[in-house]
Amino acid sequence: MIAPLREYPVKGILWYQGESNTGQPAGYRKLFAALVRDWRRNWGSADLPFIYVQLANFGEEDDAQGNWAVLREERRRSLEVPNTAMAVTIDVGEYNDLHLRICINVRASGVAV
Repeated sequence: MIAPLREYPVKGILWYQGESNTGQPAGYRKLFAALVRDWRRNWGSADLPFIYVQLANFGEEDDAQGNWAVLREERRRSLEVPNTAMAVTIDVGEYNDLHLRICINVRASGVAV
């Protein structure tokens, strides 16, 4: 997926994904840590900054299994990976729209500085 991009220099990564993991949220933290390690290896930078976006509120009520909450917690615990940061978006979700109305880059840039 990223092989064609490896030759381009990057200062950091902004990751905004995870909704598709709500079906099986357990273990997301390990998958995310592996992704970070792999991308850092590919760019030859063991401390490449990795900023990711929290999953915002979505839906009129949380799912019955609590998968969204479990996934949010898995993502929060991903902060254990060195040189990562999470842009908080729990306060800007829409009950009927998974895609946020705010500019993610505004929240992420606040975390990056």
